[in-house]
Amino acid sequence: MPNDAYASLTGHLGRNADAKQVGERWVISFSVAVSRKRKDVESTTWWNVNYWSKSDGLAQYLLKGTAVSVRGQPHMRKYKKKDGTDGESLDIDADNVQLLGAREKQEPSATTAQPAQTPRKPADPGPGASSEDPPFLMVDSRF
Repeated sequence: MPNDAYASLTGHLGRNADAKQVGERWVISFSVAVSRKRKDVESTTWWNVNYWSKSDGLAQYLLKGTAVSVRGQPHMRKYKKKDGTDGESLDIDADNVQLLGAREKQEPSATTAQPAQTPRKPADPGPGASSEDPPFLMVDSRF
């Protein structure tokens, strides 16, 4: 029996997703902040997520602040930081991504010079919409 790890995490995106085509597939990359609060002490763990897909359609819904649930295989990745020191990151190769919604907006204050950004919402695909790029809430690459 092979050894294997599988993780499920729920958090908010720290940045808008990036999509890059690799051959005939797309890799959609984003970071997720998972926060815990214990006895009035809050800690946040950042995960880098890579999700492989047949299209880049999911990326348009993965905006900074959006709540997501991600499942997949976790691993630790070593890299060199800009200052030349060694660093490590927590990565997950996702096979399931579920959108949970956007973080609630706060009302802009009188001192705010810029309007609050409104997250993009999925458009109604209407009749004859392509199944390649549906407005979905859950994507599972196992199917």
